[in-house]
Amino acid sequence: MKLINFFRLESDEKMAFFQLLYWLWYFRVRLHHRPFNSLIQQANNKSNQYLINSKPANLTVNRVAWFTNRASHFVPGATCLVQALAGKVVFGLHGYEPMLVIGVKKGDLGDIHSHAWLEYDGQIIIGNLEDIDEYVQITKLGVGAE
Repeated sequence: MKLINFFRLESDEKMAFFQLLYWLWYFRVRLHHRPFNSLIQQANNKSNQYLINSKPANLTVNRVAWFTNRASHFVPGATCLVQALAGKVVFGLHGYEPMLVIGVKKGDLGDIHSHAWLEYDGQIIIGNLEDIDEYVQITKLGVGAE
């Protein structure tokens, strides 16, 4: 995002961008120092806490997803998991409850690949890949999770 474009944003859009930067850095740093399950639980708890206190959303789901993508460019090592965790929290801040999904697939050489993404209303909003259908979902957290 170019600086001139940033200044053209509405105040709630700027706030969403800074919220995403904060949570991306937060989960990026803690990913190497905290147990995986505790980070997932923390993202879910924060999201639920924010949902209870959130005002009606001023930003659309697509706009928050776009800001998540843009903000991740400013955080080195913002993996799909980091983006999904941060996105889960910030979507909650804006009144949305996406489902956090983690899946795995077997690679060509027998190695295992993992991927994390967010879904909302049955659509992937963060972390869509061309081969997403090849991933076996191992964890779902949020509305409609089994």
